[in-house]
Amino acid sequence: KSRQPSYYFMNKSDIQRLQEEEKTMIK
Repeated sequence: KSRQPSYYFMNKSDIQRLQEEEKTMIK
């Protein structure tokens, strides 16, 4: 089995929040 990232087990809402934060950080 392939390893799954930690956010894979998180709620979708939390994932979206993390993704948005990453986008702002990359700026």
